[in-house]
Amino acid sequence: MEENRKIDVRDLLRALEESGGKDRPLSRKVSWDDVVVEESVSEDLRCLVRLINDPVNTEKMGMRVPTGLLLIGPPGTGKTLIAELIASQTNRSFYPLTAADVLGSSTGDSVKRVKSLFARARENSPSLIFLDEIDGLLPATSRSLSQHDVQLVEQFLTEISNLLPEHNVFLVGTTNRLENIDARVLRGGRFSEKIAIGLPGLKNREILLGRYLRASRLEPGLSIDWLAAQLNGRAPADLEAICITAKRMAFNRNGNADEVPPLTWPDFEKAIQRVQGAA
Repeated sequence: MEENRKIDVRDLLRALEESGGKDRPLSRKVSWDDVVVEESVSEDLRCLVRLINDPVNTEKMGMRVPTGLLLIGPPGTGKTLIAELIASQTNRSFYPLTAADVLGSSTGDSVKRVKSLFARARENSPSLIFLDEIDGLLPATSRSLSQHDVQLVEQFLTEISNLLPEHNVFLVGTTNRLENIDARVLRGGRFSEKIAIGLPGLKNREILLGRYLRASRLEPGLSIDWLAAQLNGRAPADLEAICITAKRMAFNRNGNADEVPPLTWPDFEKAIQRVQGAA
């Protein structure tokens, strides 16, 4: 109407882009190709996004629209990226929160930050609240907690329990220590969905190394698949750090030359030691 013309594809694309949460610029746009996980995990995530994006059909099939998800796995396995993926694929505002954001402040300030975050998420729905390392934010009551922590946990529980379907706020938490989370958080429906995010298998290590070494040369006889076999048991974040450091080791080895020479296995061995402290 503004341009006095018929609707075309660009108008539809713009409408889709402008729908959803109003604070989406706070999160980078993440596509399915950006996330490298095992096939079973990918299938679970795609099913979850499908149910969230089609609430009417989800309810027609006799199912509830998911309201939260707990990602379980070691550091560096891409749990934050998965949360951003869900926010991107469901057009949601994105609100990350870590223990560092609220701990260390006075009790009053911490409680205010939590209340403000949930209020903003409700105001700019559909939205996603990302609670990174949730065991640090909502520790188990069996642990020795300060008065600050007790009040903060109670505020979180209040905010979570007060979320209604019409608020359209999805929660994602991450942890590597399920037993250290307050049991009250795990009961009920908010975090009934749990997906384990493990270390990448051989195929996914090859994909990741191919990305991290895309612009690099390898010495004759050294290949991505061989490196993937040698770098077993490492998280994606560690693989990326090792590749970056190996390039720097190769550059240092090249003296005053203004280029990175072909990478050698000793470059990677030094990188492993530098990044992880052991070969």
